[in-house]
Amino acid sequence: IVLILLAFFILAIGLGDELIQPAQTRVFEAIICRKFYDVHDPSVISPGEHNGWWDDGSKRGVLLGIHEKWCKVPQVQGELAMLKGWDTGLGSIGSLFLAIPWGWFADCYGRKPLVVMLSVAFWLKAVWMQLVSYFWQTFEIKLVWVSALHSLLGGSSAVASAVVFTVVTDVTTETERTAAYFRIGAASMTAMFVSPPISSFLMDRNPWIAMLIGLGIMIIPIPCTLLLPETLKYKPAPPPTAVSSTPEIEPDDPIWKRYFKAAWHVIHDSFAFLSSDLRLFFLVTAFMLHMLFIVGIKDVLLQFGSIRYDLSLAKSTLLLSIRAGLNLVLMLFVLPAFSNYLNCRPAFSVHPTTVDLILARASVTLQAIGFFILALAVNLPWFIIGLLLNTSGWGLMVYVRSLAISMVEPHAVARLYALMSVMDTVGMMVGSPSLAGLFEAGVNWGGLWTGLPFLMCAILAAVVGI
Repeated sequence: IVLILLAFFILAIGLGDELIQPAQTRVFEAIICRKFYDVHDPSVISPGEHNGWWDDGSKRGVLLGIHEKWCKVPQVQGELAMLKGWDTGLGSIGSLFLAIPWGWFADCYGRKPLVVMLSVAFWLKAVWMQLVSYFWQTFEIKLVWVSALHSLLGGSSAVASAVVFTVVTDVTTETERTAAYFRIGAASMTAMFVSPPISSFLMDRNPWIAMLIGLGIMIIPIPCTLLLPETLKYKPAPPPTAVSSTPEIEPDDPIWKRYFKAAWHVIHDSFAFLSSDLRLFFLVTAFMLHMLFIVGIKDVLLQFGSIRYDLSLAKSTLLLSIRAGLNLVLMLFVLPAFSNYLNCRPAFSVHPTTVDLILARASVTLQAIGFFILALAVNLPWFIIGLLLNTSGWGLMVYVRSLAISMVEPHAVARLYALMSVMDTVGMMVGSPSLAGLFEAGVNWGGLWTGLPFLMCAILAAVVGI
């Protein structure tokens, strides 16, 4: 029942978010485009359609009085990439500072309260971004960055990933763990596979339809998470180790001093076990690329398909569905079957962690090759080939996660996941604006340079493999 409720939570949040994101990108593009042409060439704006979002619905591709074809100029696309890149980067700051305290909270007070808070936070973030977008003449579009404050309530997506996998670890054995990770990942991939075609269809009529439906779906998990059983005490925890000692806090200390002493103790306690195993340190730092490869590159992929292959954003959204469909097959069938095959064959009668290590190395190699082909793909067939190879390596972080968790004691699991989420966050905070900057530069240079972000990801994947 726990895994079913978790899968439903991920599926509902994912369906809503994946409906919203492509449509939100189109709305951002329309706002930036409209403001650009208001100044530089008002003649391209359709007369009588200067306001409102709903009077353009009968004219495909027209939003705020401007056809989408006029919005593919470097000035608009560059600003759009930076808007989304900085939104992701700023949203990561709260996770960076709060991931470890929230991990400690999950270890002390339970996983369920954190899951409930995260459900509310994701919905509030989506509401704020849609309010700013709808009242675009009143609010500066960059005010969408205020949505980064949602990370105060639970720590955002990096912490959500950590707490979900912590719950999975609570209720599974070591031999069941990797397969359970894949099935939970498949719930996310299902949302990413199903939503883009629906969003694409609705965007052709009006992107706001997709955004409002997505908002309605995202509110469903909030009451459902209240049914989730608490898993903190599911397995008996061993006695605390020396690193879990109580910090020396004097009763007469000022409140701020007591807070910082307690915070320092939590951080020190969380990092202490990394020093005991250098392998664990390298595995955890590899997570700096995790969310960057999943989320950061997705925003670039949407604009990249629209510019290089002359597609509308609605059609480019279908590329996300192709990627998610490949991932779904991979996580539900191919990778679990291959992992079981290696574990069960007498010729490969080795420890499960050794199998995970072999598959992790193969995965990162496929990711690097796939990113390189994506960067240089001159047409859609080559792009699909690169996408197929890149997607074949998406099991990388599942294997890395399984390897890391096998190296720590059960009582340190939530804090290990919190550290992984910190690395996720650092990667997103630095990487998303960097990818957006590379994409902006590539668009300005033109030609194959538009694939510059994928080339950088290929290099980073190669470094992780080494």
